[in-house]
Amino acid sequence: MSLPLSRGGQLRELRQRQDTDSPPFLLDVRLPGTFGEVRLKGSSNLPLGSLRGRLHQVPRDREIVVVSRTGTKSYEAALILREHGYAKVAMLDGGLEAWPYGLERL
Repeated sequence: MSLPLSRGGQLRELRQRQDTDSPPFLLDVRLPGTFGEVRLKGSSNLPLGSLRGRLHQVPRDREIVVVSRTGTKSYEAALILREHGYAKVAMLDGGLEAWPYGLERL
């Protein structure tokens, strides 16, 4: 099941799917410094500014959920991914600020 690109309400579903055998690829598009401070467990960092040049690092065979602090950069990144043929792309509405399940802090 693919999460919608711009509809809220998928936080609980995403949390449940993180612990399955086929979790979505969590793509955090914030800068490395902020990613290094706090992030969703299991997420990978690829800053929005370098996304187009590093698309080869994003899997095409998995659903992708794009994450940023508030969701603005996630939206931009999701549009870029869809422009380049990624079919299963969603964004975390409200970003990390809306995530109620705890974050990984380093």
